[in-house]
This record gives sequence, C-alpha cells and structure tokens, in this order.
Amino acid sequence: MSTYESKERIEAYVGDQVVVAISEAGFSRKGYWPQMSIQGTLEQLDDSDSFRVVLSDNTYTYFTSKNVYLINPLTGPYVILHIEIDTPAEAME
Repeated sequence: MSTYESKERIEAYVGDQVVVAISEAGFSRKGYWPQMSIQGTLEQLDDSDSFRVVLSDNTYTYFTSKNVYLINPLTGPYVILHIEIDTPAEAME
C-alpha cells in the first residue's frame, strides 16, 4: 500500500465501535481469500500512534496509523479500518 490514514483521522473514532478488517487482498470481498474482521471499541495507547481493538485475551489486534490504508464509514453500522500487516524482521528473531 502506498497511502496510509493519518493518526488524526483514526483518533476521531477512539471510543467508538469499529471493525478492523485485515487482509492481504486489500478491501476486496470477492472470493474467499484469507481475511479477518474484529469488531470492538477502538482504543489509543497513551496518546501515541498505537491503537488496539480488544474483545478478550484471545481476540485482539494492535496497529499504528502506518498500518491503516483505508477508513470506510459507508459500509454498515460500524466504521471499517482496513489494516495491512507488516511485521518487522526483528519481531521474528
């Protein structure tokens, strides 16, 4: 992805119910490509660029604004934050 959403645009939804959609296929819903959607309350960690949606100890996602490539408010009752996962090499060591 070449364009990412700004921290300020994401902050506008802190405290709201959102859906975080994670898929390497982008926001395409054509077919049954690997994808996940997690619905919950968007939280910001200590006024930083780190955000999370947590449902339970086993259902959560953490991300920064550089992971969010689209905010889609027009798809239903919840805003969808489309996320691209980019795990840095040092996390794999």
